[in-house]
Formats: sequence, C-alpha cells, structure tokens
Amino acid sequence: MNMGIIALLALVLVIMIGFVKKLNIGLLAIAIAVVIGYASGEFTTEQILEGFGASLFITLLGVTFLFGIINNNRCLDVLINNIVRSFGKKVWFIPILIFIVGWFVAALAGAVAALVFVISISMPLSRNSGYNPALLMIIGVAGGQSGRFTLITPDGIVVSNIMSEQGIEGILTPLTLNVTIGMIILSIAAFIYFKGYKIQKPESSNDVVDKEHLTKNHWVALAGVLIFIFCVIVLGLDAGLVAISVAMLLLILGISDEKKAFKSIPWNTILMVTGVGVLMNIISETGGIDILVGAIGGFSNYATIMGMSSFIGGFMSWFSSTLGVVIPTLAPTVSDLANVIGNNTSETGLLSAIIVGSSSAAFSPASSAGGLILSTIIGDHQYGKEFNSSKLFVSLFVFSIVMVLINSILAITGVFNLFN
Repeated sequence: MNMGIIALLALVLVIMIGFVKKLNIGLLAIAIAVVIGYASGEFTTEQILEGFGASLFITLLGVTFLFGIINNNRCLDVLINNIVRSFGKKVWFIPILIFIVGWFVAALAGAVAALVFVISISMPLSRNSGYNPALLMIIGVAGGQSGRFTLITPDGIVVSNIMSEQGIEGILTPLTLNVTIGMIILSIAAFIYFKGYKIQKPESSNDVVDKEHLTKNHWVALAGVLIFIFCVIVLGLDAGLVAISVAMLLLILGISDEKKAFKSIPWNTILMVTGVGVLMNIISETGGIDILVGAIGGFSNYATIMGMSSFIGGFMSWFSSTLGVVIPTLAPTVSDLANVIGNNTSETGLLSAIIVGSSSAAFSPASSAGGLILSTIIGDHQYGKEFNSSKLFVSLFVFSIVMVLINSILAITGVFNLFN
C-alpha cells in the first residue's frame, strides 16, 4: 500500500483512539509517526523530529505562560467585569455584549482564555437577566471563536505559520472577519434556537457582578500586555520569545505566582498541536497531503468546494480539536486544493470555511466548549435543578449538527469569502 495512504489512515486511527480512550492525540501521533518512520525504513530519527516545531512550541509555551500570569493577576477580569456591570441593566444588549467580550478576550489571550471567561460571567448574567445560560455561553464562546486568530494569540500564530509555509501571508485579518460573520450567524441562530426572545423574569440573586477597582499590580500587568502587543505587532518580534521575556519581568516584579502560572499552561493542547505536527510531517513527506487534496478535489468543484471544506472541518471537530487536529490537518491543503479546483479559488475563503465549520461543531457536548457549557450548567446550584442533563446534552449536540449543516450550505454562497 502507498505510504501516503498508510500515513493518512494512521491519522484517522490516532483521532479515533484519542476520542474513544480520551488520550492525548499529539502524543499518540508522535508514537504512530515513530512506528511508521522506522518501520518504513524511509526516515531517520532526525527526519522524524523535523516535524516537531520547536519554534511553535516556544511560541505556545511563552504566550500561554504570559497570559497565565495575566489571568492569575485578574487585571483583565476586573477590567471586563466592570464593563459588563455598566451594561448589566440593559437586558437587550447582554447577548451582544458577551459576544464582544468573548471576541476581545480571545484576541488578547486566545480561545481557551475566552472560553473560560465568558462561561464564568454567563452564570451571574443569566441569573440577573433571565436569559438561558446555555444561550449566553454559546454566544460568548462564538465571540471567542471569532477573535482568536490574531498575531499575538496561539491560535493565530499556528495558522500564520502553516500558511506562511505555503507562501500565503497576511491572512489573519480577512480570516478573522470571515469567521466573525459565521459566528454572528451562529449566534443569531442560537438566539432563535434557545428562544432568547422569551426572557423569563429573573429571581433576585446575589450573583450581581460587583464593581472592582484596578490595583497597582493590575496596572503593571496591563502594561505588560501592552508591551507584548507593541513588540509583536509594531516591532514584528517573535511572539514566543517576547512573551517569555515579559512574563519573567512580571514575575520579578511580583505580579503573580510562578507555580500558579505554570499550572495554567494548557500542556495537553501544546503537546497535541506539536505532536500532530510530527505525524503531519510524515504524511507530507510520503505524499499524503497530495492524496488528501486529490480526494477532496475529486468530490468537489468550484461551486461546492467551500461547502465541502466547511463540512469536513465540522465533521473532524466533532471528534477532535480545531487547533490541535483540524487546522494542522486541513490548513496545509489549502494552497494545493485551490490550485486543483482552479477558477481563482480563494485560499482565504477555503480556510475560513474550514474554521467556520469546525467552530460550529465545537458546541457539541463531546467537544471542549460544549462539554464545559454542559458541566457548568448542570453543576450549578440553581440551574442544575432546572435543566435535565440528558435533554441539554441532546440540545447542544443537535445545535452543533444543525449549525455545521447551515454554515456548510452558506459557505457555498461565498458568505465566508467576502474578505481576502
């Protein structure tokens, strides 16, 4: 059998084992890459290790470590909580506000930070506004999915690196705009699906978000964020190296505790992203990428390729991670796939469709976002009594399926290809 096909089948096997056994897909990918590399006799140890992106590892480590310090310091929490509080009485504006908050938190700290933050503030907001907590959580996470691809976030850096290897630069801004369109559509659908227009009268609650004042340590931490942004965006310095430097400066100044910051690093995700890269290198070197491009291109044409890409991204995301698996697997195919389809097919449009589809599937309770939404609501002292876990599980899963299908159909119309 062709080695490229074997490598692709190995990736499918890795995803299946990781999903069923709840094991880290990245480490599984490294193990399979070692077996294929040595057993085939076509790869040396050095060639296998070429797939491990040391620069990417430093970037993910540095950025998540820095924002672990920032999150432990709570400067962003205080700042945004005060913004939320100022709009808390304008009930109609709350869904819009939480989308915006999710967008900006993700743009600064990445999707994981936005996910945790918007879900945590959704509980008091829903109690004091009468909105379904699942609705506010979905809209907030959708905002985070939209803003996650900037020059200073792990998500944006991963995408930028992959696309740069294909000779495609400057993709993050149009990608962000296209994905934001998709997530606004998803948020509107969620508002209808979860009957946001029928707000129930909230009961009195002690969960109102209290106003807090920024302390000296908060201001110093915010200054660190601004220095990081300036160095990366204005000076064009390496995000990982700058992040580690700023992080150590903040620790020296006593802004946060180092042990707590280390605990906040998502090692599972970092190993997943870099580990899958090792197997993807084997797939690429054995011609697996060309086979994958040919297979997708064979079932698609210019009229359907956007929808097909969106659906494939969503389907993969039901069983794996967008950042850890979907992007490393499908993003490298974008340039070649655009050439195969022809008719000036847009690489940015293809990638946008893939990510919109993948992001739409993230609300399944089998995925990280949907799972956290489900567990948070059911584990709450009030909503745990009001919501049936089985019904909520089904509601979230059906919603993710419907949105993958809807956005795949919309992708065919070119709505996620408006910006290039």
